[in-house]
Amino acid sequence: MKNILKYIGILLPMLFIFSCEDDKELTYAIPTNAPIVLEAENTSVNLDANYKNTPALTLVWSHADYNVQTLPSYTIQFGLNSNFENAVDVITLSNRSYTWTVEQLNNQVQAMGMPPNEIGNLFIRVVSSLGNQQQLPMTSNVVSFDMVPYVTYAFDDYYMVGNATAAGWNPNNNNQALFRDPNNENLFHFTGYFDSADAGNINEGRFKLIEILGMWQPQWGDKRPEGEDTIVAVGEVAGNPATQGGDPGRFGVPASGYYTFGINFETLSYTVTPYDASGAAVYNTIGIIGDATPNGWDSDINMMRNEAHDPHNWYAQNVTLVNGAIKFRANDDWDVNWGGTTAYSGTGTLGGDNITVTSGVYNIWFNDLTGDYQLIPQD
Repeated sequence: MKNILKYIGILLPMLFIFSCEDDKELTYAIPTNAPIVLEAENTSVNLDANYKNTPALTLVWSHADYNVQTLPSYTIQFGLNSNFENAVDVITLSNRSYTWTVEQLNNQVQAMGMPPNEIGNLFIRVVSSLGNQQQLPMTSNVVSFDMVPYVTYAFDDYYMVGNATAAGWNPNNNNQALFRDPNNENLFHFTGYFDSADAGNINEGRFKLIEILGMWQPQWGDKRPEGEDTIVAVGEVAGNPATQGGDPGRFGVPASGYYTFGINFETLSYTVTPYDASGAAVYNTIGIIGDATPNGWDSDINMMRNEAHDPHNWYAQNVTLVNGAIKFRANDDWDVNWGGTTAYSGTGTLGGDNITVTSGVYNIWFNDLTGDYQLIPQD
C-alpha cells in the first residue's frame, strides 16, 4: 500500500505538468498570400518639370495575409532592371498606397542612375514583413513604368555686365558667366581681363552681376550706393531685390588688366585681386570633344571668344549633348587638354579625367588660364 501511494505521489505532479503544457496553445504566423500590386491603367509616367509638385505616380497594393490578425509592414522597392539588381528600398510604411510628386520621382530615379532626357524603365515591387526585424518577408508581383526624367539643376548662375567687361552695360550681349565652386554653391569666381578706359574716372572699370540674361533684376553689386562706391579690393555685397529695394553700387578695378573677381553669396562679400597673365599661352582654338558631343571623340566643337578683349575666356552657345563625357582641348590636338571630376562646374586639370555630362542643351564657358568650366542647361 505504501508503494502504491508513493507511485501516486510521483505521478500526480507529472500529470499536472502535462496538463498545464496542453493548455498552452502556441500560435505561429505563416505567410500565405503576398501583397499584390494593382496594375495601373497607364504605365507611362509624365515627368514634366513645369508641374513639379503635382502627383506623378500612385502605387496601391492588396493586404498581405499571414493567417493571423497582425499589421504587416510594406517596403516599396525600386529597380532599374527586372531582376532588381542594386534595388533601392524607397520607403517602409503600414499603409497600402503611396504617391510620389513629379519632383520626388524625378529625383529618386536619377539618384538611382536613370539618365535624364531619355526613356527609362522603372520596376517596382512591394515586400511585406512582420516586426522590427522584417521577418517572414513576402514579395509582390512586379510592375514597370516608363518615363523620361528631366535634368535636375538647382543652382543659381550669375553673369557680368558693365563697361569693364566685353558685354558693356548690355545685359544680353554674350555676357560672361561666373564660374561656380563645385564644392560650395555660394562661391563664384572669374579670372580675366577687365577694362578701365580712364582709371581716374569713377564711372570707368565698373561692373555688376545679373542672374537672368536680358533682365536687370535680380541685380548684384557693392553694398554702397553709386557715387559712394569707390573702388576697393575687398567689399560687401548687396542685391536688388535680395537684400534691398534699390539697385546696389558697382564693383570695379583700379586700372585695365587681369584680375580674379571672387564673390561669396553666403557672407555677402567680394574680392578683386590682380592676376599675372603675362606668361600665359594664347591658343588658336579651344574645342569641346567627347562621346557626349555630336562629333564624338573624332573632332572638336570649336568655342568662341572676344579675342580683342580677352583671348583666354571661351564660350559656346546652345550645344546639344547626350549622356556621356567631354573634355576641353587646345588647337585640335591632345597635347594640351583639360578634364575634371565634377558635373556642371569645376576646375579642369591638364590631362585630367573625362567630365561626365547629362543630355541636354547647354551654354558652356571655359577659361584656359585657370581650367575653370561652367555648363548651364538651356532647356
